[in-house]
Amino acid sequence: MYLAVKQVKPLENYQLLLTFDSDERRIFDVRPLLSFGRFRELNRKQIETKAFGL
Repeated sequence: MYLAVKQVKPLENYQLLLTFDSDERRIFDVRPLLSFGRFRELNRKQIETKAFGL
């Protein structure tokens, strides 16, 4: 069964609070992905986190 994400809330330390269409909530930790592909750009300290509400 596929659950659609209906809401994403940014948390501290590269974590996201995901709310699914079933109202289940899970925390997704992005840190293990920070050395791969496009995720590497998140490691840059110059990124304006205020624009993303972090």
